[in-house]
Amino acid sequence: MKMGFVVVVLSALFVAGCAGGDSRQAGTFLNPWCAPDGSVVYTQYSNSKGSYDGVKASPENCPWYKK
Repeated sequence: MKMGFVVVVLSALFVAGCAGGDSRQAGTFLNPWCAPDGSVVYTQYSNSKGSYDGVKASPENCPWYKK
């Protein structure tokens, strides 16, 4: 039991360490943003210049969003 827990914790730390780069959260887990095609977006990544210009994900693109 302890060995399985250690493996899970080490795996989570490894994945978190590899997730570097410029990114930001888009919405929340329970209220995510959507791309223009309606697909769910949880993370937005910056362009090669480190800017988020041109990012098109927003809550208005989600089918469940009501104005």
